[in-house]
Amino acid sequence: MNTHGMVHWSELISNDVEASKSFYVEVFGWDIETMPMPSGVDYTIFKSNGAPVAGMIPLSCTTAPKTTPNHWFTYFSVDDAEGMCQATVDAGGTVVREPFFVPGVGSHAILTAADGSHFGVVQPDENCD
Repeated sequence: MNTHGMVHWSELISNDVEASKSFYVEVFGWDIETMPMPSGVDYTIFKSNGAPVAGMIPLSCTTAPKTTPNHWFTYFSVDDAEGMCQATVDAGGTVVREPFFVPGVGSHAILTAADGSHFGVVQPDENCD
């Protein structure tokens, strides 16, 4: 179900995937599932009671500078990813990455708000509900 403006997914961007896995498994009791990505790197899915709660990718899979500290990145659910790009620009923000489609998930875009904060949007794939 798509609820416009609600948190859709949180993703940890990590310089040390194994250390991050250990920490969150110990602190939250999360289980780990890995999913191979086309790049050859595994995507980590954190699960609680069998349900996915967050993901993790290595910093090296992003365009962020190598000195970027580990951080959580939030994606918000939207009705129209392209429309959100225009709305962001109209409100003084910028588009970092134009909408791109992730099979089985939907259309994503990476944006920067007028205040400089970064966030993502996801227009969920209608076939995944």
